Amino acid sequence: MSSTNNQQPPKRVISLLGAATETLYRLGLGHHLVGRSHECDYPPDVLSLPCISRPRLDVNSSSKDIDTAVRQKAADGEPIYKLDDEVLRKDVGRFDLLIAQDHCRVCAITPRDLEQSQHIRAMTCSTGTNPLGLDKDIMNAAAVDVDVDVEADVTTRTSVSEKARQLILKPSTLQDCLEDINRIANAMGVPDRGITLRNTLQQRLDRVQHIVSTATTTTNAKKPRVALLEWCDPIMGC
Repeated sequence: MSSTNNQQPPKRVISLLGAATETLYRLGLGHHLVGRSHECDYPPDVLSLPCISRPRLDVNSSSKDIDTAVRQKAADGEPIYKLDDEVLRKDVGRFDLLIAQDHCRVCAITPRDLEQSQHIRAMTCSTGTNPLGLDKDIMNAAAVDVDVDVEADVTTRTSVSEKARQLILKPSTLQDCLEDINRIANAMGVPDRGITLRNTLQQRLDRVQHIVSTATTTTNAKKPRVALLEWCDPIMGC
């Protein structure tokens, strides 16, 4: 798939998910990025891009205090992240693909967070989640022209062909993460690169599995019991 609905491959991309940002660089497409989230910090080159988001809480607090603050915001129905429309307008401007996730409202920016941004609402085809469960696909708008007020004193008319698309990822397993490589590559019009990168990573995983299996079999050693945590206080497993 070279593009969606015969559209040209994106040239200006915003990534609001660290994994997607790294994937774009691994695909050799990092030069298409024009904006990032506060969590997109690798590879180092990405730090030179405009950062369009920030958390609405003190990230330097203790694990327990951050957890308490997040739970309180969730209970109050408040967003955890803020998008910076001024940076979007002045430093990013027009873009034609935005990548985000809808797996965890705490871990990274979600489609609901995108609705806070007037600039993103004006520029993209859709900012809501997909009620049919198709939110891993690129969402497109209806074929109509719409008036958008990008700034208080500037009104422009944007046709659907000029609207940016969204790629909303929702991985739940390791295999989902590998499949997302193909989704990103397809959205960028380079499906062959996606297949190559996914196969490379799968081979590395298979190699690790083989090494671990061989080591425990030849030495008659018990397989280690491993706990993988994503939060310390309170303890949360991945």
